Amino acid sequence: MRAKLLRASPTKSRASMPDFIEPQLATLAPDTPTGPRWVHEVKFDGYRAQVRVERGGVTISTRRGHDWSSRFADIAKAARLLPDCIIDGEAVVLDSQGRTDFSALQSALASGKTKAIVLFAFDLLFLKGRDLRRAPLLERKEALLKLFDEHAKQFEARIRYSEHFTVAGAQMHASACAMGLEGVVSKRINAPYRSGRNESWIKSKCGERETLVIGGWRETAGRIQSIAMGQFRGKGFEYVGKAKTGFQNQQDDLRPRLVAVELAHIPFTKGRPEGKEGQRWCKPVLEAEISFTAWTHSRHIRHAKFLGLREDQAPPVQPARRPASGKAKGRNIQRLLEDAEIPSDEALQAYWKRVGTRALKYLARRPLTLVRHERGRVFFHTGVLPTVPKAIHTLTIAKREGGEGTRIWVDSVAGLVALPQLGVIEVHPWNSTIDDVEHPDQMVFDLDPGDGIPWEFVQDTALNLRDWLKEEHGLKSWPKATGGKGLHLMVPLDLTRTHDEVRDWSHTLVGAFARKDRRYTVLSSLAARPNHLFLDYLRNGRGTTAVGTYSPRARPGFPIALPLTWTQVEKGIRSDERSIDFNG
Repeated sequence: MRAKLLRASPTKSRASMPDFIEPQLATLAPDTPTGPRWVHEVKFDGYRAQVRVERGGVTISTRRGHDWSSRFADIAKAARLLPDCIIDGEAVVLDSQGRTDFSALQSALASGKTKAIVLFAFDLLFLKGRDLRRAPLLERKEALLKLFDEHAKQFEARIRYSEHFTVAGAQMHASACAMGLEGVVSKRINAPYRSGRNESWIKSKCGERETLVIGGWRETAGRIQSIAMGQFRGKGFEYVGKAKTGFQNQQDDLRPRLVAVELAHIPFTKGRPEGKEGQRWCKPVLEAEISFTAWTHSRHIRHAKFLGLREDQAPPVQPARRPASGKAKGRNIQRLLEDAEIPSDEALQAYWKRVGTRALKYLARRPLTLVRHERGRVFFHTGVLPTVPKAIHTLTIAKREGGEGTRIWVDSVAGLVALPQLGVIEVHPWNSTIDDVEHPDQMVFDLDPGDGIPWEFVQDTALNLRDWLKEEHGLKSWPKATGGKGLHLMVPLDLTRTHDEVRDWSHTLVGAFARKDRRYTVLSSLAARPNHLFLDYLRNGRGTTAVGTYSPRARPGFPIALPLTWTQVEKGIRSDERSIDFNG
């Protein structure tokens, strides 16, 4: 049953048309949600496509913002008579049963025979000078359906409306799987459109699917027999298994792509496929869509099938390796935050206006490490920044490994409000100020609970550590909510120690305190975390940082880091209770 549509009431004020909107992404869940707040759509097996029409000119962008207008030329032609708008959808090829076929889409793009490619449109983000992203989902869908009713003839089935359903989640999922579909995307009916991955869209799959990175292949007589797959985990590229089927009809396109990035040595830092005969290696830069039956306990894939290369996304981000010269490779992405969620720039600016004066007490005149978003990715930034607004200042700092780097800093509310112009979500300040970069004026202890550690134990540890630091070492401290699952103890310092000296001192302190309870650990490895509270002293090195006080977090609900009182800690306030809606 198709959902009942609500009366549309998007904002009436005219807005400038964005060049590209970072797509909203669904969060994977084991079960399909149900209830009156949800509608369900078919999960399409294709390439995400954003159609932007302005004055008859059509641009079609992939999920990462790459311009594929020429590759989807027939869809672009069908859209050219639309009014100014931005449509979110999926480009697919349908099989004889009406199901989407990713391999057929790959073949069509490789051969240039794209007549079979169609677009299923499921959201409308902009229309005739109106930004619809703040409107509830069903209001956007109603506006989209009206657009289809007005222009159906010109679409010639190249562009189709994606229906949505109000049946129970389990029933929708069972029907989709019985039809051989990839799965279901469930959406909250009253939610606005939010770029990035969040939980107002939930995807549930009928089988296991993953985008993996190719690290090599085995061939016989110039024909591919299997493909070795891997994932970037931590600082390494780990082998996760091989696909032996699915590529037979793509040999002529796939093998030259692999040969073009061939390596003389194995790229995997952990694991490798069995056997050596016919094995060849390649740079881990080609992503592939893989279906498989399950993950093993050792995190390997079983019964994998190659579906096609993922050409709509940017190359995978590899861990930065330091070359022999000792100079770090310049990359804007230091570390990706895969499950991050992104508040709107407007919400961030409004938040900084409310709390800016208070936040400056903790953030002003400190070099800032940034968590930014750009073209659908959220990451810790490194390297060159976009053009910096006038209200934000820059500082050149000598790098530990040699050379110079640039950090930004602020000293005004206007500077904080300008941060979203750079795509900044989180700020992580240095423990020193720009007035004396090499001598920190604060020390941070991060109480980070592993699985199995209750909040009450974190709370008691913070109070006990406060007392121990004061009684044994004469150190005063104040507590800070992190916007996550732990607490920070902030210790003010005089300017007599270097960063390295403070780091070593903090290590000595937590090492002594950790002997008080076997549930404490000072080891940073993930294996040491379950059922332990990690007393993290590593935030005290030069250039290593903790989330800033009053900084928003790129997490569901957009919690904030916040200064607390010891009375609040005693009462059990949790670290993620406040969000960017905070005005206290």
